[in-house]
Amino acid sequence: MVSRSDIRKVVNRAKKLYEQRLMKKSDFIKWLQRKGIDVSVRTPWKDIVTAIYRAKLSVSEINAFLNRFERVEEEYEREIIIREKGKKRVEKGATVALRTKKAEYVQETMTTIKPSEILSLIWRLYPGDPETALFNVKYILDDLGIKYKENRDINKFIESLSLRARKSLYDELTRLVDWKEFQNTVYSWIIANIDLAAKIKSVGGHIKQEQYLRGASGIQYRVDIFGEGKKKWFLGSTLYLLLGEVKKYQNPVPLEDIMVFRMKMIDILSRYEEEPDEVAFLFFSSSGYTDRAKSFARYWPIRVKTENISITAPIKLYELKGKNFILVAESKIK
Repeated sequence: MVSRSDIRKVVNRAKKLYEQRLMKKSDFIKWLQRKGIDVSVRTPWKDIVTAIYRAKLSVSEINAFLNRFERVEEEYEREIIIREKGKKRVEKGATVALRTKKAEYVQETMTTIKPSEILSLIWRLYPGDPETALFNVKYILDDLGIKYKENRDINKFIESLSLRARKSLYDELTRLVDWKEFQNTVYSWIIANIDLAAKIKSVGGHIKQEQYLRGASGIQYRVDIFGEGKKKWFLGSTLYLLLGEVKKYQNPVPLEDIMVFRMKMIDILSRYEEEPDEVAFLFFSSSGYTDRAKSFARYWPIRVKTENISITAPIKLYELKGKNFILVAESKIK
C-alpha cells in the first residue's frame, strides 16, 4: 500500500524539478489530470500530495513520468561538458544564460518522444513478437484516430510517425503497461474461480488475453480476455464461450463503458453460426462502478438473436476488494 510519506517524497521531487526550471508545474498538473486527479496549477503542493494519496496513484508511475525530465537534463549536461571542454571558467553572466538555455532546451525536447522510448514500452507489452506488437500498435493508433504510413518493420514504422502521434502513442502505451499488471491479476483469478473456465479447459479449449474478434458489422474489437472451448460429439458438439473486459481506472467505471461493452458483445456473438451451450460476459474493475452503470447492467442482459442462434445471458460486474473480486451486479433474466 502506498504511504503518504512516499507520495510526499515524489511530489517534492517534482517541486524540485519545477524550481530548477526543468519542468513546468503545468506539465505535472496536466499529467495528473489525465490520471483522473482533481488538481490545478493553483493547487498548493501539500494539497497535491493529499489528492494523489486519495486517488491511490502508483509512486512508480509518477517517478516514470519525472524520469523523462531528468533524462533530458542529463543528456544536455553531457552536451555542455563536451562544448565547454578545455575552458577553465565561465563568467557569471554566461552561467545564468546557460541555465536559461538549458531550461528552454528541456521544455522543447520534452515535446519529442524518441522512437527508442516507444519501442521499450512495446517490448514490455509484447515481448519477442514483432508481428503481434505491430498489429496492436496500429489498433491503438486507429482507436486514437491517428493516421500513419504502412510499414511491416516495426522499427521503421515507429520512426515514420509524426511527433504528435509518438506522444499520443507513448502516453497510451504507458497507461497500458500499468493496466497489463491488473489484467494479469484478473486472468489468474478467472482461471482459479470461474467454473466456465474449467469447462473450457476440460474440452481442450484455451483462455487468452487480448484477442481480436470481428463483429457482424465488420468492425474489429479487442477483447481483453477470451476463452473458447469446443468438443465434437457423434451427433453434435459442445461449445463454451467466455468474454471479459478489464478496466483499471482511478474513478468508478461509468455507464457509457457498460453500454459499449454490451453492444460490442452483441456484435461479436452475432457472427456465430453455432449457439454456445454456455457463455459468460464478465466485466472487471479496479475502482468500482457508478450507480448508473450497475443499474444498467442489472436491467439489460445481452441478447443475440440471428438465423442460427438465440442467446440471452447476464452481464456480471466484478469489483476488486482487497486481494479478491466480488460480484456487485448481475443482469436479471426475465
